[in-house]
Amino acid sequence: MTHLGDKKPDKISAEAFASLGAPEIVYIREISVEDLHDELAEDIATSGMNEEVFEEQFVAIEPGTTLYALHAANGVRMAVVDSREAAYVAARQYELTPVSVH
Repeated sequence: MTHLGDKKPDKISAEAFASLGAPEIVYIREISVEDLHDELAEDIATSGMNEEVFEEQFVAIEPGTTLYALHAANGVRMAVVDSREAAYVAARQYELTPVSVH
């Protein structure tokens, strides 16, 4: 077995990872409603979308809620659902292979 010592492995770009020949693989990761809000708020601010409508959608979600995001191999978020099981079902409906990321 090769020992890398303190050397960190080379990073691979999202595009290179996506082109490794496994486009049917999607990964599932937990995301808090607060983190999702912050990520989307940045997009909303630059898109010109109505911020009041955006905020109304998040009022309906209880603070501290854990959601599950499905991501393509290139990192693009494809969906956000309310349970890990729903994430797996959504992936399988589109003949994708879900894997968990911690």
